[in-house]
Order: sequence, then C-alpha cells, then structure tokens
Amino acid sequence: MTNPDRITGPATSSTSGDLPVLFSARPEALSFLYRYIFSFTPVLLVMLCIGLRGVLDSMFLAASPLVPTLSPVPAPASDVSSAAMAQYLGMMNSSTAGYGELAAITILLVVPVGIFLLAAVIGSELRQTQVWTGSALALVLSSGAAYVLAGSPSFSMAYLLLLLQWIAFLVQPFGIAASGIVLFGTEIFRRSVRYVITPDAVVIRGGIFRKVEQTLPHHRISMVSFEHDLIGSRFNYGTVIPQSSTSRDGAVSSDTGAGYAGSAGASRDPLASLFGIPDPKAAQRIIESRMNRPARDD
Repeated sequence: MTNPDRITGPATSSTSGDLPVLFSARPEALSFLYRYIFSFTPVLLVMLCIGLRGVLDSMFLAASPLVPTLSPVPAPASDVSSAAMAQYLGMMNSSTAGYGELAAITILLVVPVGIFLLAAVIGSELRQTQVWTGSALALVLSSGAAYVLAGSPSFSMAYLLLLLQWIAFLVQPFGIAASGIVLFGTEIFRRSVRYVITPDAVVIRGGIFRKVEQTLPHHRISMVSFEHDLIGSRFNYGTVIPQSSTSRDGAVSSDTGAGYAGSAGASRDPLASLFGIPDPKAAQRIIESRMNRPARDD
C-alpha cells in the first residue's frame, strides 16, 4: 500500500517535463498532531471559563462587604438583564443572575471576554496559529451575533449587560464552530504543502490564502539537519532541515517572510523546512549527495 503523503518516489519523472523529481512528499498527518489538538483551544477555553465562574462568584461574595455595589441583589422581573437570563440561561452566564449590574458586567468582562482575548494574544506572541485564530474567531463570531441580538445599541449599563450576556451564551456554540473551522483549515494547509527535491534544488510550496514557494539550490546548502520525536521514529517521519551557506546562522530568507531553519523555531516551520515528511532519511541522503556538486549551467 502506498503512503498518501509520499507523492512520488525517488528517481521519478516530473509531470511538468522540466527536471526529474528525486523525492516528493507532504507532511505526515501525525506530524500535525499538536496543531490538531491546538485547534480545540476555543472548546477548552469555554470549559475553563465555566470552571472559573465559580471562583469569581466566591471572590465577589467575599468582596461584597467592602464594595457594596458588587453585592448580589435580587433583580426585578421586569429588569432587562433578568428577562434575558430567563430567556437564554446558559452555563456560562447562569451565575450572574441576581447580581447587580456592575458585578455582572465585571464578571462577564473577565469570563469569557477577557479569557478569550488573553488566549488570542498569547497564541499570537507564541506564533501558535491555531491558538490565536480559534480564540479570536470564537470571540468575534459571538460578539457579532450578540450585537445583532441585543437590539438597538445604547450607552446604558442595561444594554452593556445584555450584550455581554449574549456573548457569554453564544461563545459556547461558536467556540465549537470555531474549533471545527480551525481544524479544517489546518488540514487544508497540511495538504497544500509540497516538498520536491530535484537534481538542482529543494523546493517548498504551500499556503492557503497566500501561496509560498521557496527554492534552495543544492550548491548553496552547507549542512542538512534531521530531527524527529518518539512518534516520528515509530512511524518513520521526521523533519529535514537544509541550511544555507549564504546567510548567517545557516538561515536563508525570501520575500515571503519565511526562512530555512537557522533557529529552533524556524526548523519546525512547514514552509521553512521539510517538516514531518515520510522516509526523511532518504530525503536527507539525496540532498547530501548533491549539495557539494557545482551549479549546472542552464
């Protein structure tokens, strides 16, 4: 049975008729395992927010003697927030029922709005695409829908509370939807990535909204690194890192903003190395066998 992620084998012909393809592959699905897991960040955040709600309730109850405006008070049945609670009581906002407007708004600004914003910022800083896109998407979708459902906007506390209540309710289903969207996008991205080794160069192609293509001639490669984890060693996949001799620290950059591995972070970028490919030792041997050869004249 052939490996679906091993597109062609060594020493086969290029379909374009230009140069023979010595090796061609895409990243193995298992090599994207942690990215698939990170795609479920919005669902995990919803569960975290539900757990934190009890902690916040206890904190507000403890602080109520010092800050009377934060004390839980029974809300009249005609109150806008109370009526909204009765209509769409959700796990995320159920405990704010009976609190004063200030206390309820503060709780809902922290959980879930603050938690999802924090996750998006941390994911962006760590360059974990699945983390920040999933968190931001869930919050944007729930906020947009809440704005529509909350009715005519106003600057009143009652409207702000109603808007936050809708967000707290809607972020739960939209968190699941955002996870599914990010998971699907991650798989589409994996399938878009192609690694091709020809007699002259290593070519990396991929991307969804922005297509990236990088070419590193063999005569410019000074060293080839290889790494794999325990799962990769078991299922014979790993990352091959061709390092250029033309730039400092073994990195080569391009107008796409990506570069070949010169650091630990870049070495694991699917668009900057041969990431998670099947039979990586074969690809490493092919590159090493050709890297010291002089460039061919066209």
